[in-house]
Amino acid sequence: MLLTLLLLVALVTAACSSGGGSTRGAGSTTPTSAGPPKSGGRLVIGVEAESDGFDLTKNRPAASGTVVFRAIYDQLYVFDKYDKPQPSLATGAEHNADFTEWTIHVRAGVTFQDGTPLDAAAVQGNIQAIKSSALTGPLLNPIVGVDVVDPLSVRVRLNSALPAFPSYMATALGTIQAPAMRKDPDSGRHPIGTGPYRLKSWTPGSSLVLARNPNYWRKGLPYFDEIEIRPIPDAHSRLSALRAGDVDMIHTSDGQSIADLRKETSLQVQEEKTGETEEGFVMLNTGKPPFDDIRLRKALALATNPQQVIDIAGAGVGTTADGPWAPGSPWYTPTGYPKMDVAQARSLVQQIKAEKGAVNIELKATADPATLQVAQLLKDQWSQVGITTSIKQVEQSQYILDALKGDYQGILWRQFGARDPDLEYPWWNSKYAAPEGALALNFARHASKQIDDAQEQGRHSDDPAVRKAAYATVGRVLAEDLPYVWLSHTVWALAAKPDIHGLGGGTEVDGSAATGPDNGSFSVAELWRG
Repeated sequence: MLLTLLLLVALVTAACSSGGGSTRGAGSTTPTSAGPPKSGGRLVIGVEAESDGFDLTKNRPAASGTVVFRAIYDQLYVFDKYDKPQPSLATGAEHNADFTEWTIHVRAGVTFQDGTPLDAAAVQGNIQAIKSSALTGPLLNPIVGVDVVDPLSVRVRLNSALPAFPSYMATALGTIQAPAMRKDPDSGRHPIGTGPYRLKSWTPGSSLVLARNPNYWRKGLPYFDEIEIRPIPDAHSRLSALRAGDVDMIHTSDGQSIADLRKETSLQVQEEKTGETEEGFVMLNTGKPPFDDIRLRKALALATNPQQVIDIAGAGVGTTADGPWAPGSPWYTPTGYPKMDVAQARSLVQQIKAEKGAVNIELKATADPATLQVAQLLKDQWSQVGITTSIKQVEQSQYILDALKGDYQGILWRQFGARDPDLEYPWWNSKYAAPEGALALNFARHASKQIDDAQEQGRHSDDPAVRKAAYATVGRVLAEDLPYVWLSHTVWALAAKPDIHGLGGGTEVDGSAATGPDNGSFSVAELWRG
């Protein structure tokens, strides 16, 4: 069960320490047009991390892993540039009057890379496998059954209204894997999808090679004959490899690397421009002392200077956050998050000292140098109001476990960024909170009936205005109750040699503009050299 929850967290969130990111879009150098795309050649991409496998029901794709997922697999739906789910392997779907049943129509003439046809039975088996997996099942709790209606249609039955169901199918949860994978005990190393590339070879920690799928259902795609993906964890080494010509393309969320790339004249740079971002913040355990005291949570928020964190640890890249959605997101509204006020913070700390004695807190961080720099900056800021902070370094896998178990006071974290806020449901809902020692997806152990009610309202309504108002309530209550001290919105950038094209995003099945890079992940199907 513990391993299951660790994998679940890794799958659905980029939970990690925060190095001071930014909002997206400033300073991008968009590649110029080079005429119609050309086929052929080989592309080498440097990514931030290795993945442990490529079976959705067993493995945990980081941002780098989802690049591979998007190359090997297709999804039933994909998000467009307006964050709306659009049909991909599906041709469409209908729902009943109360949104408790969805009938999905599967695209005809599509085959998996092993020659098996894509049909309703394959989709049914895939959704059932995702639902029954201990790793992915908790995210599909509303599903109670999947029925084959005809050779190219399935009906998904839900236990409550879910108008956002297509958005779920536009995430990794809508990825369609070949039936043969469910019979393969080592399926994570032998992925089979309907995507533009198939796995050719993989040497973990060194190189993964993808070969063009000659039978890809989107005619004319992909363009490259072969793509090699190399994990290069150190951000500065990754950028150096691009400058040296060892790789053709990289992604990065490192503030200093992005600041350097903004000055580049010999490389193409594309910063993500989608409305949703992950947020970097300090997560506070509200379920136990000392942060069960709202005054101390508020004192931290008032004493924190997030702009200083961005300027120093993030190389001046970006803007501060006041909640889980960034300006530019369709879900953003001002939250009323408290502005920095050192005098008020000091007054609150003095009140607490008078009642309870010295205010000593522990802040957990990983050993990553950028993260430790953030932790030290925060420690210094909080000391100005009378708070003594000890920094405890924790190894990354233990880090996530500590959050799940509530074994922390404060912890540096990065999360959220889903295209539809219903996908954030378990992180904020009180039913997913638990006392310390018990595993909980509501890591902050924050319980709020207002948030619970707003989430239910947002989940069950198909009215955009009602949903936006509901999630505005969520943002406002988070700003009042302060389970998070918000720091910044994470920015990702793609950088490539001048002859690589298609960085800004490709097209949907109908030819309309697709969404661009998303939280470090991007599609390789329409990249080309020319």
